[in-house]
Amino acid sequence: MSLTNYNINKLDVALSSGLSTALKVLDSILASPASVTCENGKIEALNSVEFSKVEPAMCAIATFSGDVSGTGVIMFNESALLVTISQLTKNDESEFDEMSLGMLNEIISQTAGDFAASISSELGKNITVTMSQLFDFNGAADIAPYIGGGVLDDVFSKHVSYDVEGILSASSIVIINREFIEAVCEIEEPRATAEPVYEVEEQQEEADAVQQQSAQTENYDYSSEASLQTTANTQASEAIAPKPSRFKQDVNIQAQTPVFPSFETNETEDFSSLVGGNIDLLMEVPVNVCIEIGKAKKKMKEVMNYSQGSVILLDKRVGEPADITVNGQIIARGEVIVIEDSFGVRITEIINSKELAELK
Repeated sequence: MSLTNYNINKLDVALSSGLSTALKVLDSILASPASVTCENGKIEALNSVEFSKVEPAMCAIATFSGDVSGTGVIMFNESALLVTISQLTKNDESEFDEMSLGMLNEIISQTAGDFAASISSELGKNITVTMSQLFDFNGAADIAPYIGGGVLDDVFSKHVSYDVEGILSASSIVIINREFIEAVCEIEEPRATAEPVYEVEEQQEEADAVQQQSAQTENYDYSSEASLQTTANTQASEAIAPKPSRFKQDVNIQAQTPVFPSFETNETEDFSSLVGGNIDLLMEVPVNVCIEIGKAKKKMKEVMNYSQGSVILLDKRVGEPADITVNGQIIARGEVIVIEDSFGVRITEIINSKELAELK
């Protein structure tokens, strides 16, 4: 199997973009700035991949479908996963139990959508990614069956380092199998536009045409110019002259100016009492006031997998204001507070009509 530099770079850039987008979720989960550094990927045998940077590690299998199919493995450092669990549960003695693994699997599944969207954009293909549950990594032989080959088969490996300020620094490895690589090979390289090539005979023909035109100009008979101009003017007049209509015209049509009824308005009439009365009637109508701290869009199959302890990642970051809606219409934003044993919201912003129109 051979890859051109163009396809290798295309795959490398796509994975770098997808991983950077997916790992940026650590910003909101750990509430601290995160940075991602991607090393250049390379083609190598599976058993030649340097796993020591992430061991001890846990893996998740990525299944690609759509325009480009194949599988891959994403490896995470165990210590980084434990730190993430500790930050979410506020427990420094976290371990890989059923609840914590459920939280991690949910986060990885949610970031798969961002990863797929990013690589789809880079490769110009419609690609979806489905992530498996996390499992322990004990060597290349453990993951070889998942990527459809053996430890000596060529794969595309890529090391990624990420740092969350003041919380953790860790590495991950992404391994893509032969099927996905070959699908990327089918991406056509852009071709440069070829410059027009003129043969010697064509150049000679152009030169002869120029000379012939010059000779005709020198021998031109100006005496016939007046007659030619007269003929041209006659033809132009005939072309411009209107042709008789094929439709019968009614010469008895009479046009009249339309008359509209007049509407008298009593400018002295006062409607304020009437409007005020109507508003007073509406003041007693009950409305539903709801506070929305965030939303999440899920597929039904994901919702069906929810169980006690599952974590649902919302679209808002820590510290962002909550939306205040009346009968489903957002009217303000505010911060959530606690008053004795109840929750409350302190309004910090009123939505004006211009912002309301943009939200619609």
